[in-house]
Amino acid sequence: MCNISNREDYWVCVNANWTDILALFGKVGIDLRSEQGVGEMLEIPLYKHLEMLREKRSPNIVHYFDWVWGVAPDRPYIHEWAGWFALCDLCSESWVFEEEPDATE
Repeated sequence: MCNISNREDYWVCVNANWTDILALFGKVGIDLRSEQGVGEMLEIPLYKHLEMLREKRSPNIVHYFDWVWGVAPDRPYIHEWAGWFALCDLCSESWVFEEEPDATE
């Protein structure tokens, strides 16, 4: 589990759980070697796209985490998967990427 209160915390959680998060894609039937993205075809394998999003610290990575969460079976055993709780934290705490209000408003 991760303690996420800002963007930096978010990326610390991503990096600390990266290997387990990637394994979750396979556990839910998403092929990391395919070029299938979230609602689009990619020009590179999914695992390379995800790595690029991570390296750039792109908020778009949230869409991929939500994809895994959304297609995961609604069964108790998923809570035993390494990285599952971190993924849930990353999905629920994606609010850190919402635009911060302008201080002048």
